[in-house]
Amino acid sequence: MSMPARAALALLLSCGGCVSIASTIADPEPYGGVRLGGEIICDGSSTLGGVPVLVAFDLPLSFLFDTLVLPYTLTKLRGSGD
Repeated sequence: MSMPARAALALLLSCGGCVSIASTIADPEPYGGVRLGGEIICDGSSTLGGVPVLVAFDLPLSFLFDTLVLPYTLTKLRGSGD
């Protein structure tokens, strides 16, 4: 594997679930990262500066992260009265 390909793979793996992390911190909602990722892919733009191609690779990791933090998200929503 070439050096640029390794660098791109390392960047992609280090950023796994980035959309979900940003979504959970900013405005927690169930599977908010997956929703935001879908919007970025469909619209081709984002307020978070996401690149649609990278977000497409990030989507499975966002789903995993959103599932792991679902209890936290639901607790935050219940506590805020939403």
